[in-house]
Amino acid sequence: MSILDSLTVTRIDEIFTVPSAKGRTLKIKERSFFGLSFCSDNGVIAYHTKECSYVSDKAHAILLPMGGTYHLSGLADGHFPLINFKATCAQPISGFHVFSLRHTDGYLHDYERMLSLYRLGGHEQKLMSMLYDMLYRLSKESEPRQTHLLTPALDTLDTDFSNPELSVSRLASLCGVSDAHFRKLFKESQGTSPKQYLTELRISHAKRLLSERTATVSDIAEACGFASVYHFCRAFKLATGQTPTEFAER
Repeated sequence: MSILDSLTVTRIDEIFTVPSAKGRTLKIKERSFFGLSFCSDNGVIAYHTKECSYVSDKAHAILLPMGGTYHLSGLADGHFPLINFKATCAQPISGFHVFSLRHTDGYLHDYERMLSLYRLGGHEQKLMSMLYDMLYRLSKESEPRQTHLLTPALDTLDTDFSNPELSVSRLASLCGVSDAHFRKLFKESQGTSPKQYLTELRISHAKRLLSERTATVSDIAEACGFASVYHFCRAFKLATGQTPTEFAER
């Protein structure tokens, strides 16, 4: 499970692009928000803590920690799209987290759409949905793909997670192994069981739909592949500590 999967976004506070010149320095003390930062050109920023340094450039996104104290230095002129947000966490998040990007331009395109909506105002639910989509994609890109044998199953999970008929037997068959061997390989590669992995995918998708507030809980349960509203509400409460209705209202 990626560190991003533990985030439940409660509010988007700011969306703006930070210009940074080579040689620029800045100290941040007890950062008020989480921040998701990208680079839109050839800029480079180094973030320094007591323990380590982290580099942000066009090939890497970076999650800035809420409450973090650090200083930064500009290593090359550039522009850095930034989304500041508040979130609760299912597990403690400390320090910076850097994510290698496979498709940087896609994230930058989505950021520009978010920036336009933010400037217009009145699109909080849509912005939350788009941020969840970014976090979900970053989470999936950062997951280890150590076992090439699992690729058909992982791809099917990513695209067909809403199918209520999806089963371990079908996934194992796609990989050409027995159910028991598939479960063992999956646990070693992903750090969780196939069933829990599938549930996390469905809950992440449900969060995005709930944040848009355009569908009923029953419709969302069906769209995410849960057998019933009861099973959806139970799984959602176990994963987030909130009912779907409470999450949507927040």
